[in-house]
Amino acid sequence: MFKGKRRIVGTAAMATALALLSAAPASALTIGSNLRAPANGGICATVSGVTEVSCTYLPFGLDDSHAAPGGERLFEPLVVTSWRVSSGLPAPGTVSVKLRLRAMQLGKGPAAGLGTPFIDLPLAEPGIHTFESRLPLDGSQEIGLDAVVTGLGDGASAPVAHRESGVGKVALWRPSLGEELIARPFSVENDTELLLNATVEPDEDRDGYGDRTQDECPGNPQRQDRCDFRPPRLKLRYAPRQDFLSRGPVVVRVRASEDVSLYVPGQIDLPGSGWGIYAARAKARKGKWKTLRLRIPRRSREHVARAYANGKPVVAKVSVYATDEAGNKAGPRVVRIRPKR
Repeated sequence: MFKGKRRIVGTAAMATALALLSAAPASALTIGSNLRAPANGGICATVSGVTEVSCTYLPFGLDDSHAAPGGERLFEPLVVTSWRVSSGLPAPGTVSVKLRLRAMQLGKGPAAGLGTPFIDLPLAEPGIHTFESRLPLDGSQEIGLDAVVTGLGDGASAPVAHRESGVGKVALWRPSLGEELIARPFSVENDTELLLNATVEPDEDRDGYGDRTQDECPGNPQRQDRCDFRPPRLKLRYAPRQDFLSRGPVVVRVRASEDVSLYVPGQIDLPGSGWGIYAARAKARKGKWKTLRLRIPRRSREHVARAYANGKPVVAKVSVYATDEAGNKAGPRVVRIRPKR
């Protein structure tokens, strides 16, 4: 994207980050600026005759002494669980500043659709401001910043930059990027540190929740609360003799210890052969009895009825399987039902 050699993470910052990562693989890290430098500059300034401007910024080449321990990018996949900016006093005429964090695709521009909601920067309260988020990133993405500045004239800006020789650079797009891919920035500002950082956490199951503070079950993308490894407990009720040789179905009632999906197949056994019946599927709520009716195909019913009339033993064998919301399975619980005489 940019001419010249780009330093993604400073040497000292990378060494610290790798040490942290090896010591605690599931720990959170901070990437971007360490926010220690004072905010002595603005970004996305208005120009004469324009009351509102929008910009997108991508920081890069940050000096080691100004970088957070995690540098600018480290592991994948990850999730931004919070982000923060350090602000100073606004320039005269600055009415409002809106900011949002966004994912930036290296060499291409923004990652389509990936960004936090806009927030209003409290201009009357200079200092560090923290915002909770849930923004997924992969290994080819970094964090950028969208800014919308409203002013009363020339020079209004977002007071979230530090200007110092050699401190770093920012790529700038004006107006701010949409979701289109773009190869080159509007301009590059040297000697500029964007006072922005983010807390990132690993996302082992790629569900978009940080594994340290947002996901209590990091190995299951379908679940974020505490992991559940226990299969559901089932209770069954059924009449041991049922009139399924006329037109009736085979009927079984099931109650589970939690919400489950039920799958109930079956067959009718004769000596030396088995005849299929239609399986039943249903959802069952925790603690509520669910009635399953397994219909019998006409051909199976007629054949079995003739065999039964000729004195052959007949048994309907039904298997009950249950799967809870965490994917734990119970069953098969097998019941055997004989025809009414």
